[in-house]
Amino acid sequence: MIDEQELRELAEAAEKDGDHIYTNPRDSNKWRDIEAWVNVASPAVVTALLDELATLRQERTAWRVTAENAEKDAARWKHLEYMYGRGIPMETISHYIARPERLDYSAELHQEHAAKETP
Repeated sequence: MIDEQELRELAEAAEKDGDHIYTNPRDSNKWRDIEAWVNVASPAVVTALLDELATLRQERTAWRVTAENAEKDAARWKHLEYMYGRGIPMETISHYIARPERLDYSAELHQEHAAKETP
């Protein structure tokens, strides 16, 4: 696993155009490849990649919360339809709509009851 904080600190502390590796033909047979890598993997690039990674992680968290809320809303609506179909007065149903935590509890009880009835 990459220690992103350490990588960020190293990238930020590095000289902007400093030599990361000696890129002399006598130091390596692959000096051109190393030189190309050094020119691309600058501290600014590493920092930008870490920033992008952090942004994507935040977006992923937001999407997970959105999905969880959508699942809860779907379960609530399903239970409201069940209540309406059972002939429960709209006054009672509107009370549950105004207090979603009661609707969630009622839906859980309904699911437990339905599970007991199913052989």
